[in-house]
Amino acid sequence: MKIGFTGDVAFSEYTKDLYKHPKLIDKNIYDFLNNNDYNVINFESPITESNLTKKSALAHKSSFEALDYIKKYIKNPVLSLANNHMMDFGQRGLLDTIKYVKSEKLPFMGAGKNEDDATKYLILGKDIKVGIIAAQYKNYLIATSDTPGTAQNAHFELIKKKIAELKTKVDWVVMIYHGGEEFINTPLPYTRSMYKKFLKWGADIVVAHHPHTVQGYEKVGNKTIFYSLGNFIFDTDFQRAQEGTDEGVLISIDFSKDSYSFDQLLLKKDRDNNKLGFINENIHFCDITKKYGKSWRSEARRLKDIKERKKELRQYRNQFLLSNLYIEKADIKNICSFDQLVKKNYGKDLDEAPEFIHTNRFVRKFRKLRKANYKKFICMKIASIIR
Repeated sequence: MKIGFTGDVAFSEYTKDLYKHPKLIDKNIYDFLNNNDYNVINFESPITESNLTKKSALAHKSSFEALDYIKKYIKNPVLSLANNHMMDFGQRGLLDTIKYVKSEKLPFMGAGKNEDDATKYLILGKDIKVGIIAAQYKNYLIATSDTPGTAQNAHFELIKKKIAELKTKVDWVVMIYHGGEEFINTPLPYTRSMYKKFLKWGADIVVAHHPHTVQGYEKVGNKTIFYSLGNFIFDTDFQRAQEGTDEGVLISIDFSKDSYSFDQLLLKKDRDNNKLGFINENIHFCDITKKYGKSWRSEARRLKDIKERKKELRQYRNQFLLSNLYIEKADIKNICSFDQLVKKNYGKDLDEAPEFIHTNRFVRKFRKLRKANYKKFICMKIASIIR
């Protein structure tokens, strides 16, 4: 049995109307997906008519008609709703999404009317059975015992129990996780450690997304982690301000009773023509263990530059009013090219001598950090010292 997995999908901003123009996606991409028995899609936006959101920008939502497109062009789609944009329009947005998805009779996971529903698993296949469960990183409007939301890290104990339950019912278990640092091409050590924890719980394969860039994979015994599949159908101003966000990868895992193998199709978007095609090579989709120490430190140093790109773009976008909440504020191509936007910071010399860190200053800054960010802060500091 073959199951395909995609990166991030949202029909908003630059991809808002893509479902109306299916020929903008190369036929070879459809062929790759339709050669699978099922395709698991990270559907990263609610489907709702609501305009009530607490977000001033990046409030994504997709048209109901996009589901018709998915059903028509992608064989046996399965939607993962565990991601950081599913709650952009609150509980109303999620409940509307579930209503529409159910009306189209599409299987889904990763969100629900309560935490037990949100952490439900799906079992795909008959002779060969694969169990799939999903979660995401963002602690915002997550599911509780009596309120709707997404599956999140707070539900790990529940997810751990359900993986153990799945192991008694299926041949293989796949954990879908939406997380990791955005816009880098190598997972940082704490992300890598967490994904390996899923394997210890009983998952055989981890498939991840959220960075919007392609990252590599890693074999751990007879188990595998795919750290980030990048973008499939997703394109925003904030992504265009960062390197590598026009790339993605589709994977197809071929399961037998006692083994599995995978194939991949590497994606590249032509932003000038809004077309999605494929390429033969992506240097980031490789075994990360070969040069991991050097790679993660280089990427951790880049995080400061990535943050500056976000800040600059946010200031630029604040000059504009939102005419429609699910279309972001402005077309960055009207102001400057992608290369112009990134060359200043990405051209920085990474071999520049590191700044000396005074112990007291380090401690004071550490105490001010939010709990969720201290591991990233430490990685960045280590990377600046150990080159």
